[in-house]
Amino acid sequence: MSASKLTASCLVTLLLALFAAGAKAESVRYVLGPGSSITPLCDGCAQPAGPSETITGSFELATLPVPGRRRVSAVTSLDARSTTFRITGAGFLQHDDAGSRMVLEARINASAVILASGRQPDLQPPALTAILSTPYEQRIGYLVVLMAQPGAGEELDGDRDTIPDNRDNCPAEPNFDQHDNDADGVGDACDSCPDTPVGEPVLESGCSIEQLCPCAGPRDGGEWTAQRGYVLCVARALRQLRRAGKVSRREVVTVIRRAVHSGCGRTALALR
Repeated sequence: MSASKLTASCLVTLLLALFAAGAKAESVRYVLGPGSSITPLCDGCAQPAGPSETITGSFELATLPVPGRRRVSAVTSLDARSTTFRITGAGFLQHDDAGSRMVLEARINASAVILASGRQPDLQPPALTAILSTPYEQRIGYLVVLMAQPGAGEELDGDRDTIPDNRDNCPAEPNFDQHDNDADGVGDACDSCPDTPVGEPVLESGCSIEQLCPCAGPRDGGEWTAQRGYVLCVARALRQLRRAGKVSRREVVTVIRRAVHSGCGRTALALR
């Protein structure tokens, strides 16, 4: 059995175990664009098997909640066509420290084939380019290029954790469990301040103004060298919160006035 078939067989077992355990994954429909093609190959033939043909079509891609550093996405509902060929099938896309690899168990017209890529840097959604081929030992084979993007209106999932970015509380950090212990809207996986008081508006880091700009001194240590440093820290945080629509103009004015009259940043000068 070839390495590609063995890998595909192992993945099927994994998928069955995941779905039996109730694992769920939201799929995104990918549409093939310009540059997608199929080229028939013939090793040792006197004449080339045939010219490359442009293919159009689509497939579904769903990242599965697999524990550990390795990420696996299921490729399903592949249906691509050219003038001469039709490609259907399913498989997987695997990401790990060594790179990314796609393996498909497919049918090209009436022939059952395994299509596999080497380790490629361009197999990272949302845009995706995969160069796949049948095993080298196969005399009659195919080279298939898939250049795909999410279909119009599809929800993007930048961190590939099965939660679309517009509903993900950590859109840049995989966290399919969406845990948020302090209920501030920022998931634990990307929350720099996991103990924010309830109701406090927070920045993308998950920190409130008080957590980012403590009265006693900068968050990263030391003390304020002047009141101006403290007030500027508060102002920068307010600007981000305002842009995110989390505070009103009136609240900005109120918090700035409170910072100016707080005395924070003056203590260090008084002790010198």
